[in-house]
Amino acid sequence: MPNIVSDSGVKSWAMRVEQDNQILRTYQGKGMPGVQRWDILENPQPMVESPAKVTLEAVDVLGVRKSVDTTVIVKQLTIRKKREELHDDKKIERFSLIVFDYNSASLSKLNKQILEDVKRRIMPNSKVTIAGYADRTGEQGYNLELASRRCTEVQKFLNVPVENVTLLPKGSSELVYDNTTPQGRSYSRTVQVVIETPVK
Repeated sequence: MPNIVSDSGVKSWAMRVEQDNQILRTYQGKGMPGVQRWDILENPQPMVESPAKVTLEAVDVLGVRKSVDTTVIVKQLTIRKKREELHDDKKIERFSLIVFDYNSASLSKLNKQILEDVKRRIMPNSKVTIAGYADRTGEQGYNLELASRRCTEVQKFLNVPVENVTLLPKGSSELVYDNTTPQGRSYSRTVQVVIETPVK
């Protein structure tokens, strides 16, 4: 999200992302920039948990050129197995999934890769609970409906029989992350899956 302040107006801008002396992405445009989307699944892919240097350069209508550098850490949001426990002769596995796009219930390519791993853990006698969440942006009734659609999309992909699945759309009535920050609101657009499987 490049931000440029110029009294005379922005003529052009360019942004570059580098990691270990390799250029990962370049962006450029005329006038004031908007949000730039980075699909990290496209090559070259960044190394996770390693700093990346972002350089933003702008030229105003008077020809004055300025640049600024910042460093970001690329973090990977993937399945996080909170814990596996045995309780009353049942194995309980809990998963938090990566986030959905804003105002969306569609499963991305990365969502599906993660769900494939969850799917392999579901046995014919497993009971599955799918809880869906939304950030606090928007009206609560709509957020509940959006969370319900997210639950349903995950259920369809996992192909769990109706009698073995419980959907718990919570919307924004329960916030799983701090919603005072953009990151917290982004992480709140999520689905959590609990698998309970009887053991002998």
